[in-house]
Amino acid sequence: LKNLAALMPGEPEVTVLIDKEPPTKATEWCKFKYLLDLPGAHPWSVRFKELLLSHSLVIKIDVSDPWVNFYSPIFEPGVDYMQIIYDAKDGGDADAFARAQGRAVLATYREMVRIARDVSEPEFTKITQSAFTKVTALTEDVVMGYLGDVIKKYCAEFYL
Repeated sequence: LKNLAALMPGEPEVTVLIDKEPPTKATEWCKFKYLLDLPGAHPWSVRFKELLLSHSLVIKIDVSDPWVNFYSPIFEPGVDYMQIIYDAKDGGDADAFARAQGRAVLATYREMVRIARDVSEPEFTKITQSAFTKVTALTEDVVMGYLGDVIKKYCAEFYL
């Protein structure tokens, strides 16, 4: 992040909580106005719904791919969180790929800053409250229903 800060002087400072050992407690997340949900190794993110409970504005970085999560039809970008699609393409030589990824990360950071500046307090409250209300309404039956829909979609897409 020091390199990113050097590239963007005058932009807001970013605090990074990395969930390694020991993991950051979810109550720590509530101290921040904006939270970033990055794609990772676990596509069925359990952290996402916890982030939505924080009353912070969640900025979700998604990678373009055909996979959806069970919560995709429940939580909507712009209604319950803000979304940035990060287009991570492979190809070319290693140096060209690294430069392209660096430009994409910088563009993503600029988009996060733009969101933080452009979202008004009433819109911020509306989005964070919508997310909180939807997460607290989730029951096992609701989750299993959506999970069943995702499984049916994948079966139709990949196996039939």
